[in-house]
Amino acid sequence: MKKQGVLFPNYPGAFCWTLDDPLSGPMNFEIHRGSLKVEYFTDCDSQTIKLVEKIEFDSTPCHLGGERYWFLCPCCKTRVTTLFRLRDVYRCRYCHNLPYRAQNESELDRLIRKSRKLRRRLGGTGSLYEPVRQKPKGMHHSTFDQLSSNERTISLAAVKAITDKTQFFEEMGWLD
Repeated sequence: MKKQGVLFPNYPGAFCWTLDDPLSGPMNFEIHRGSLKVEYFTDCDSQTIKLVEKIEFDSTPCHLGGERYWFLCPCCKTRVTTLFRLRDVYRCRYCHNLPYRAQNESELDRLIRKSRKLRRRLGGTGSLYEPVRQKPKGMHHSTFDQLSSNERTISLAAVKAITDKTQFFEEMGWLD
């Protein structure tokens, strides 16, 4: 909202996004001094119901001037940057008990994510099977050597885990 330049009093506006349900997207809002009023729609027993919720703002001073704005979770009053709509209410991650994506990763997923991150930092693609050929411009040789070594170790572990998992599935007859 700050990037769009709508954080000033009495500003009316609307956001829209698409999900499987077309009614889940539209949301009208109005900014008041210190709070945000949101209006959105939900389906309940084949009826469309309009919901209105007031979300308060807080701000903290920035180190080099200006201020940073925060939402206050309507439930726990914690400062947060993001509120999530779940069960037709906007709350913080903790009130909705939502995990971070990395908390649901398997060990294999974690290895692949780390390897891809290192490969991109080294100027390569995200593919585990394409070699990283050249040192990126501006990177020290010692840094490149260390990151390359770490990436190779992680990639080999990921490829081994993929191979083991594939072999297990073949032995169980799940890959035919």
